Amino acid sequence: MAKFYFRYGAMGSSKSANILMVRYNYEERGQYAVLLKPRTDNRDGEHKIQSRIGLSAPAEYVEDFFKEISKTWGENSTEYLYQGKNRS
Repeated sequence: MAKFYFRYGAMGSSKSANILMVRYNYEERGQYAVLLKPRTDNRDGEHKIQSRIGLSAPAEYVEDFFKEISKTWGENSTEYLYQGKNRS
C-alpha cells in the first residue's frame, strides 16, 4: 500500500538530507519512493532535490504527479502506473 509522508521543519534542519537518505534506503531494499516538491521551489533547479551537504536526487512536481496518477488510479485500484512502472 502506498504511503504519503510530509516532512517539515525550520531552515537548516536537514529535511532534504533526511529524505534523500530515506529514499536511498528504500531503493536499497528494492522499493520505490517518489520525491515530490512544489513548483515554486527553485533553489536546486527544476525536478531536483539537493541537500546542502551535496546529496541530490530527481523529483517531481506535486501537481504533475497527482494529475498523472489520477488518470490511471481508480477508486478500486490496488496498484497504479507511474512513469511506465507498476506500483502497488
